[in-house]
Amino acid sequence: MSLNQISPGEDLQIDDRYDAYEVYINYWDRRSSGTSQVHKSAIKHFEDFLNKNNYKIGDVGRDEANQLFDYLKELSIFEDTASEYVSHIGKMFNYLQSIGALEWNPIFVEYHNSVFEGHETIKIPIPIRDLREGISNIKYPTNYAQIFTALKTGKRLGELINTDLRDINLDHKISKYMPDPRSEIADKNDTIFINSSITAGDVYNGEKRNNSNKRKKDTVIPIDRELKRVLVWYISSLPPSPSPAKPLFRNFGISGGTGTVGVRRSSGNTGDHFREIGIKNGWRNEDTNRVEGFTPHWCRHWFTTQLRNRISSDEISTEQESQSVERYIKGLRGDKGDDVIDLYTHDWDDKPWLRSAYINNIPKLLI
Repeated sequence: MSLNQISPGEDLQIDDRYDAYEVYINYWDRRSSGTSQVHKSAIKHFEDFLNKNNYKIGDVGRDEANQLFDYLKELSIFEDTASEYVSHIGKMFNYLQSIGALEWNPIFVEYHNSVFEGHETIKIPIPIRDLREGISNIKYPTNYAQIFTALKTGKRLGELINTDLRDINLDHKISKYMPDPRSEIADKNDTIFINSSITAGDVYNGEKRNNSNKRKKDTVIPIDRELKRVLVWYISSLPPSPSPAKPLFRNFGISGGTGTVGVRRSSGNTGDHFREIGIKNGWRNEDTNRVEGFTPHWCRHWFTTQLRNRISSDEISTEQESQSVERYIKGLRGDKGDDVIDLYTHDWDDKPWLRSAYINNIPKLLI
């Protein structure tokens, strides 16, 4: 039987890791070339890990899964990329199990969101004056708005892509032309909501999603005056979208843009534009085996570092409550844990410090 003809439910016994690898790659080769390449990169790292430790697929359980995480950390791969690789490896096990090739699954996905948190590989510092100048020179509307939003909110790539207009509550007349904000932020003016439950392949808000949100908990982030100005300008110029979800970041179809006009901007196009802007401004180093510098993850790191260095403990402590700066920033990042402030459930009117600590300390980017 040809490996290309294998389908779920067939009685197969595949013990050799190379056969399993070939089954999986052939399966993904029938999909888009971009998806196939991402999976091939993930499986290549996994195969290197197996070779290094003289493992076969049947040897891999939870302990070996943890070894894999450590192995990827040692490669200095970016946090988001490493997590994505582990997610794809987990999908490979799910697929092999579905076709009867394996009877077990070490449940990689259970780990991948938590293991890499805090794994930083950012090497290239960008002075804020250079960042401001570089941003001001961006001509394509979606590139400008995405990068500005990434820096101001700390959103990951997938979270940027998945943002819908209903995830934003703007205290501005432009809101008349936007969907009603979702219930979590309906009474919180000038805020943006980030949903933790969006998974690639699922239909969400009427549209099938190609990217997952890796956030560990739903999050509400304030919108400061600068980001509000950018969003109002950007939303007022949006072309119509065929999607019932009404995505925020869309293709414009003008010089410098790619894709069908009005369609949600893809992660691939977004990554390409981050790369182009990084190279143009000297913010990116691709001379080594890993990418260093300006990426969506760099923006998330910048967001975290700037607030950590600027917010004082006095700003987030009251007579009734005492919070650490670290816990506050974890709340903005959407990190999970009992020690993390559950931002989106608070009544912000009763706790103005939730908003003011962010507004007073997020750096200004407009020249």
